[in-house]
Amino acid sequence: MDYFKSMANHFRATNLMHTMGEDFTYTNSRMWYKNMDKLIKYINSRPEYGVKIMYSTPPDYIEAIYKEKATYPTKNDDFFPYSDNAHSMWTGYFTSRVALKGFVKDFSRFTQSVRKHISELKISGASDVVKSSAKEVEKVIFGVEMALGILQHHDGVSGTAKQHVTDDYVATGLRAIEAFNKLYKTIKQEEIKKEIKDGQKKNLKFNGN
Repeated sequence: MDYFKSMANHFRATNLMHTMGEDFTYTNSRMWYKNMDKLIKYINSRPEYGVKIMYSTPPDYIEAIYKEKATYPTKNDDFFPYSDNAHSMWTGYFTSRVALKGFVKDFSRFTQSVRKHISELKISGASDVVKSSAKEVEKVIFGVEMALGILQHHDGVSGTAKQHVTDDYVATGLRAIEAFNKLYKTIKQEEIKKEIKDGQKKNLKFNGN
């Protein structure tokens, strides 16, 4: 209760939002909600606390503080660097694990390039491989997109994860790239053969003239 009272000093409305869960602990939802139910029931049954706790959602919370007609200032300065404790500044992740950050940047360029190329081949109908393996192409590209999304997790690209977790992030990206390259190799081989064939036709036409 002391925590909630301290929290109330930093809010303009009487409705407070307290999020549940924590890193590496919110894995057993059944156990979590069972204990939350007990805690909510205990606090709500004691009017002397002057507090009512309930499960809610972001829209419900916004609606509740809107009804209170609380006014809030407009923030114009930067949110960063962020600090959640005295002398605790969240700045290291801007430069930590530069190799991983570089990999994510290159991987993002790779993903955008292959999506654009495959889309062009689909629209033009120029690739028999893409047409005959449409589902496989979609599956592989989705795998690349998923891997990139995982790498962009706030404990991924930021470089704040432990080393073995960071290694797994990189391995996830490399597996996705390898899977795509196996298919992309076939697509590029098809394109090269067509270019050689078209070039030979042009040479024959030029020699004939």
